[in-house]
Amino acid sequence: MIEEMQNWVSPRLQVRFELSEETLTLYNPQGQPFSSPLEIEQQLQQERSRAEQVTAELEEERRKTKRLEMLLREAGIDGDRL
Repeated sequence: MIEEMQNWVSPRLQVRFELSEETLTLYNPQGQPFSSPLEIEQQLQQERSRAEQVTAELEEERRKTKRLEMLLREAGIDGDRL
């Protein structure tokens, strides 16, 4: 049984518990607070947005490449031999 929760550290997990009047904050073994579910959801959304942006940029580059390949073929230049 844990008698005093304030700044108690789990012997096995090395997780520290910090209790205030309003919140209970858990800290990982490196001393960083664990992210809240809301923070994790926000980070996930940011990563999804970034992935969508990178995918769109990649598709644009592929379209440009195909266009340039077509122009080279029309000019009688074999792009594979460059």
